[in-house]
Amino acid sequence: MINRSGENTQPEFVPEGLDLLHLSPKESSQLKAMAITTLEQLASTERADFGMGKRGETLVTRARNILTARHVKSVILYKDAIEIRADRLSPGIILSVKTSLGAYEGPSGNCLMEIQGKNLWLKMLQARRPQPCFYHYPSTSVQCKEQAIDYCTCHGHYFCPAHFEGHTPSIQAGFTRLSGEARKLSEKIEQKKQDDLKETGITISEEEILSFARQRGFAGFWQAVFEEIQGLDVMKQALAAGLFSLPHEPVHVLIIGDPGSAKSLARDILLRNFSGLTPVGGNTTRAGLVCSRSNGEPGALAFSDGKVVLVDEFDKIDPVDLSYCLELLSNGRCDVHSAKIHQTIQSRFTMFAFANPEGDIFSGDPRGDIGMRPTVMSRFALVVRVAAIKRDEMLNLFSSSFDSKRELNRLPQYYDQWLKLAHLYQPEIQVSLEKRQQYLYEIADIVEEHINTPLRRDIRMKDYLRRVPEAIARAEFAPVQDRHLEAALELFRKSLETWQ
Repeated sequence: MINRSGENTQPEFVPEGLDLLHLSPKESSQLKAMAITTLEQLASTERADFGMGKRGETLVTRARNILTARHVKSVILYKDAIEIRADRLSPGIILSVKTSLGAYEGPSGNCLMEIQGKNLWLKMLQARRPQPCFYHYPSTSVQCKEQAIDYCTCHGHYFCPAHFEGHTPSIQAGFTRLSGEARKLSEKIEQKKQDDLKETGITISEEEILSFARQRGFAGFWQAVFEEIQGLDVMKQALAAGLFSLPHEPVHVLIIGDPGSAKSLARDILLRNFSGLTPVGGNTTRAGLVCSRSNGEPGALAFSDGKVVLVDEFDKIDPVDLSYCLELLSNGRCDVHSAKIHQTIQSRFTMFAFANPEGDIFSGDPRGDIGMRPTVMSRFALVVRVAAIKRDEMLNLFSSSFDSKRELNRLPQYYDQWLKLAHLYQPEIQVSLEKRQQYLYEIADIVEEHINTPLRRDIRMKDYLRRVPEAIARAEFAPVQDRHLEAALELFRKSLETWQ
């Protein structure tokens, strides 16, 4: 969320619990008695003072290894420095990383540690602390009075530059060993990253996807994906923004249009080219999205956690089921109580709802034909009206069906994996204070203008005003910048202009 100073404030972090260690009941009780309930607390405990013998030392080591593997994202080696990039740094994580690498500071240490934001730097020492040279002149046995620069790892004594020849410098040797351990950690992290990506269906290299995505950007994505649909750019952009939002911070989109308005075609394009999407047909809509009216069993939305759900004939949803649906759209949770079911359903998803206007066609002022309560409208970040396809657009659509040269047809896996990889990226917010203020004022104007209309824009815009520019930036693997605020504001405006 954007705070008053324009900084990016992420949700409060919840420390990892001890369940990752698969402890026995006895071990859990012992640790709880010592007020140790998180991995970081355990990792910060000195092995010798732990009080659980060899088993305690093993648990501390495992906790440190887990923290290192979970939070270190990359390790970059330079000639005289090692950069460790993490998703966050804390005393427990820092200690875990240092221990796993064998890095230590102090008079006889092998590096100098610096923290820069979320990055931990381990730098090669320039010199040891001032020491007298150990060399003794053979003829007089008088000790050299020059200042030593390092000690020899073989002899364990300090020597000045003039007498260091033939000895092994500990600074260089120690940092070389440290770099070797860092290289091993880097290889493990890269292998883990590749394994994680494969589990999510990403088989193309990360570098190749990033290059592909950054060359095209958000605009290139929606233009290529919906290329066969002529016009309707606002609908295309809205659906693309929803695709790049996250299930726990969704950009819900509602598309309302006359029959033959290409909204079904847009839905089919998405289902045909992207994996992990859940289609919900008209029969399901009428039977119950959250709770079935016939048997009381949970509906499709209850099993859609983490997905993008495409709901057809949303205007046909049952009023009772709709109330449950609105709760899920708002916070991913609802309490269902009926004759056959009493339970709390938790499911976070992004919804693309497709609906017909009241009476199936628009007449006069289109806002009067929406046919849905304002409270329903406010749950959707973007509400777009699409008109029926005109004859020339229809002919272009028919003609394009013969064209197999579209990039989406040739490289569907790139677009699908682009989307998957983007969902793993959380953009930072780097907007100017001036643009931020302007953006917030403009959104406030939109709310004031539409809060009492059928298009209902209300206080829920506080979430969408951040999520939409984040989704656009996520598509480009870029931080949220001024241009993304401008693009989001333009999308909000144009979605409302479709109803004029």
